[in-house]
Amino acid sequence: MIRATFLALAILFGLVGGAGFATPVQAAARGPNADLAEISAYTAAQQQVVTDASGLISLLVQGIKTVGQFPQTAQGARDGKRWADAWGAQMLDRVQATKSWKSRLPPVPQAAFDRQLAGLSPEMRALYADMPARVEATMTSLISFVEKGVPLVQASAAGNDAARMGLAVEMFRGIRLMLDAERELLEGSISGMPANHPQSSLSKCMLANNRATAFYLDYLIAVVAGEAPDGLKLAASIRAQTAVVRTQAATTDRLAKGLIGELRRRTLVDPMTPRLIRMFETYDESTNVEVRVADFFDDVAVAMESGSLDLADNELRAAKIQGLSERRMALHAERLAAVRP
Repeated sequence: MIRATFLALAILFGLVGGAGFATPVQAAARGPNADLAEISAYTAAQQQVVTDASGLISLLVQGIKTVGQFPQTAQGARDGKRWADAWGAQMLDRVQATKSWKSRLPPVPQAAFDRQLAGLSPEMRALYADMPARVEATMTSLISFVEKGVPLVQASAAGNDAARMGLAVEMFRGIRLMLDAERELLEGSISGMPANHPQSSLSKCMLANNRATAFYLDYLIAVVAGEAPDGLKLAASIRAQTAVVRTQAATTDRLAKGLIGELRRRTLVDPMTPRLIRMFETYDESTNVEVRVADFFDDVAVAMESGSLDLADNELRAAKIQGLSERRMALHAERLAAVRP
């Protein structure tokens, strides 16, 4: 029971917001030790720097939305420029601070990785070995996008009509980059989880919905850019991902119920048992949330196929997804609270 309890806690606390790097399987199985502490500290620091850079994209998107508040008049241009000058200076200060992200990472615990990953497949070992390079590529992409986007927002706010015309495309591209960063974190977390833990299959649900969202954004970017998106191809890509969501949701439900049943059958008194049961019970609603997101994207796919996807309805669609996303995060917080010491 102690081993099972630690495994559950290690996986749960290895994730932040449902998208993060989980502790490697071998480390979790052996229990707390120096290797585990080093690896956890390093992967948590990796996740934090990517999260910080994604936060820059979020601030840039907010800035793009703010531009729309300034009327396209001479006075609006003057007011917009005053705002944009101050906003741009703050953003560039944040960018400069983010550029030092490598200094916030501890040294790669190579010896600990080598010991703990020795029993894993060559593919999984290669994934972990490649993770620093993948994180660096993600950081470079996020920072570069913000550096290019800030002057565009400033010009748009100051009355440059040509710059303003490109803002919608940049907003969707920024959101797409945030999704890509989240996918990196999800893929890293899934690779380190035991396949028989419900968090593994739930993360696969989230990853598939992330990919469906990316295809939806590709459609929006093409439309806003004045291009003709391949609605049939993108719809088929979305349907492939929503099928994965449903398969992995069923797996999550089966695994969680199996663990709950096992915990309830145990006769050994363990104060963690009721809390672990509460934690595993949250997976039922989590799978429901992911399936509802998949339902949403299936509806989007139908509209893509028929050519009836109206860009004007995007705000309503975004609000619906936002509510489900918030519930996803709340359920993850419930899992953390259920087992937190």
